[in-house]
Amino acid sequence: MTTPGGYDILATDFSMPGMSGLNAARKFTEINPGLPVLMITGLDPDISDAELVAAGICRTMPKPCSTADLSRAISESLS
Repeated sequence: MTTPGGYDILATDFSMPGMSGLNAARKFTEINPGLPVLMITGLDPDISDAELVAAGICRTMPKPCSTADLSRAISESLS
């Protein structure tokens, strides 16, 4: 069983069924403050930079993205 604070990073899509990636980011960072969140999206969400930062989102990436770009974004987000 995984503990709620046992993650190093959250990578999520903006548009998901049942809960947006923005709301997921908020929930995860409530449990684990300081958790870096990488938002991957094919949409252009009308969200201010302040809202992204408040939700714990440290970086956004457009879809599609390459494995190399995703790997680099994860590494940079963790450092």
